[in-house]
Order: sequence, then C-alpha cells, then structure tokens
Amino acid sequence: MMVFETSKANAILTILQGCNNLTRLKKIQAHVIVNGLQNHPAISNSILNFCAVSISGSLAYAQHLFKHIQNPQTQAWNSIIRGFAQSPSPVQAIFYYNRMLFDPVSGPDTFTFSFTLKACERIKALKKCEEVHGSIIRTGYERDVVVCTGLVRCYGGNGCVEIARMVFDNMPEKDLVAWNAMISCYSQAGYHQEALRIYDNMTNENVGVDGFTVVGLLSSCSHVGALNMGVKLHRIASEKGLLRNVFVGNALIDMYAKCGNLDGALEVFNGMPRDMFSWNSMIVGFGVHGFGDEAIYFFNQMLEAGVRPNSIAFLGLLCGCSHQGLVEEGVEFFHQMSSKFNVKPGIKHFGCIVDMYGRAGKLEKALKIIGDSPWQDDPENLNCIHGHDHSESTAKPKSLKQDEISNKFSKIMYLCFGAFLSRSPFEFAKLLVACWLFKPDITVVLG
Repeated sequence: MMVFETSKANAILTILQGCNNLTRLKKIQAHVIVNGLQNHPAISNSILNFCAVSISGSLAYAQHLFKHIQNPQTQAWNSIIRGFAQSPSPVQAIFYYNRMLFDPVSGPDTFTFSFTLKACERIKALKKCEEVHGSIIRTGYERDVVVCTGLVRCYGGNGCVEIARMVFDNMPEKDLVAWNAMISCYSQAGYHQEALRIYDNMTNENVGVDGFTVVGLLSSCSHVGALNMGVKLHRIASEKGLLRNVFVGNALIDMYAKCGNLDGALEVFNGMPRDMFSWNSMIVGFGVHGFGDEAIYFFNQMLEAGVRPNSIAFLGLLCGCSHQGLVEEGVEFFHQMSSKFNVKPGIKHFGCIVDMYGRAGKLEKALKIIGDSPWQDDPENLNCIHGHDHSESTAKPKSLKQDEISNKFSKIMYLCFGAFLSRSPFEFAKLLVACWLFKPDITVVLG
C-alpha cells in the first residue's frame, strides 16, 4: 500500500511540474484530495508554491491553501513570503515572516531571510531590516553570501550605503551577484565614482562581469560623463557577446547620448534588438543635444516599427524642437500627444512648449500656454527644465529662487522667466507685467 501511494505521489508531482495555469492546478488538486494525498508535504508545497509564485497563480488562493496546511514546514512559509515579497503588497510578506518566528515547528533559512529582506527593501522598512539583520546574526547566517547580498540591497535601498558597504566588506566570500548588488547600491544612491571604483576592485580580484554589471556601471558612467570608461565597457560587452542584450544596448545608448557621443549611440542602436526604451533613448539623446530634425526622424521611424510612443518620447521630441527652433513642428507634436496617441501632457511637456515659445520670442503664446495648462491637477513638481545660455544677457537678474515661489502656476511661470532672461530688460519687464495682470498674487523674488 505504501509503495502504491508513493507511486501515485510521484506521478502527481510529475504532473505538477508541467502545470501552467490555475484551472489545471485545481483539477490536479481535486485528484490529490480524492486520493487522500492532500497532506503529502511535497505535493502540498508544490501546489502552494505555484499559487504563490507563478505568474499564473493566485496569492489569494495561496493564502487559502496555507491556512489548511497542518504544521507548515519552512518551504511552505518561504513560498507564501516570497509570493507577497514580489507582489503589490510586500508588507504581507513581513506579516507572514513575523508569524513564522512564533511557529515552534519551522524556522527561517537562507531563503526566508532573502525574501523578507526583499520586502523590507520595497517598502523602505529600515527598522525591520535591522531587526531581520539581528535575527540573521543570532541564527548564524551572517556569513551566507545570499543572505548578505540581500542585506546589501536592503540597506542600499533604504539609503544606508555605509552599512551596506560594511556588510559587503565583511562577507567572507563574494560572488558576482554580491558585487553587482554593491555597484547597484552606489549607483542608485548617486555615488557614481564609488560604483566605478568597485569595478577596479573586481578587476584586482579577477572577478568577471555579466550583463547586470555592465548595465550598473554604464549608468554611473552616464551620470559622471565617464566616456572612456563607457567605451571600455562597450568593448567588454562586445567580447562577452552581450550586445544583443537589449538592457545592455539601452544602457550603452544612454551612456553615449548623455556623454554627447551620438555617433556611438547610433552605432549601438543599429546593431541591437530594440524596445520602446531604445527608441526613447535615441529621441531624447538627439533632442537634448539640439538635433530636432534627427529626433523627429527617429520618432517617425519608431512609429513605422509599430512602437507606440509614450510621454518620454514626446518629451525628447519637444525638447529637440525647442532647441532647434522648430516651433510649428513642436506645437503639432504637442497636440498629437493627446489627440492621436492618447498621451496626457505633463507639466514638463507644457514647460517645453513654454520654453520653445520663449526661445522664439513669442511672449503672448507662452503666456497662453501657461493659462491653458492644467497645472492645478498635475502632482509632479518641476525640479529642473532644460537650461539656457544666458551669456548674451545685457542686464539679467542673478537668479529666480524657485523654492520661494509658492505654487505650481508659479513654477510654470518660472520656465517663462528662464526663456526670457537672455533678452532685453524691456522684454523681461513686459513679461513681469503680463504675469502680474494674469495672476496678481504671484510673487517673484529676484536673487
């Protein structure tokens, strides 16, 4: 009888391995119940794991299953914690972790800590991260490379870069994933030179690189303008056959574009598979460098390739039109955003149009755009917009203190001021009077 049940259990486990949808899983589960195998540890864990982790699963159903597992083992806890850690409700993963700690049967292992730390990283739960770190030390997992990598990511994601580096330095052994985590930690925190120095340490320790390493380092190269390092990484990516990786290609395009080497960006673009981000990078790259015609060309090519533009594509497009003085084209694209492509213009898109009219000296139209913009409904703060060369100004104010301008309307007005700073004092005075007539309570503080 025991041999017969074992044979059935193995057959069901084999069927579960090929399961790819929830409907089929429930049919298999019915077969499990009919044969009295619902308490078989391997089968119940397999069913739970599919529901909790698979893209075709259901976390709600996983919770239902978990409630009916008698004395869940660590593997079952890990499945439910992992499922919620990567779900839209990662805080639930922490709730299950807390419950597990009071379970007399099961205890946390490498995977428990890794999944819980992922949840802490996602919800920015620094205190919980520190608490989990304490449990890791008490249970003897502080030397585990997988757990320590999770700690590096979690501390880094919570802005504690120094603690992340301390954990990293204390790891007795570091695999490539750990090195990549430290690079990502520095890059996301804005410590780009430190991220690039990590690569030097990797070289000294004869650690290789993969696509994740290259993407992380290229991001830092983009921010600090390290073109030579970027070219070196391009060569390494080519040697390792990574140029067909769309993420590596996009990172290279972004790096070359931000460093001003548009020929390099174009070379990478022409030799890689493309997604929406690839097209956006080319459009924005040419746009911010003032090549409006080229930005329009790539926009049209993107449409011919069947890729639907998003707000970023239009931002690069409008920026290029603004810098090159293509007012009519820019206005047309601005209107097409909502009328043809159903993309709602944001405050930065309105800012580009104001900037474009300002560069062209069309004060009245710039003010009309400001008046028509739905600034009161847009939650996005305008922190920065394309700069202008004010070197030809004959009598310009020193600065406009944006932090002293009190509302979103004033932030859009700030764009208009930027556009007219390089013009005559008379035109700037006209702008101030027009703004006062349009909105008398606006306050402009000149530095």
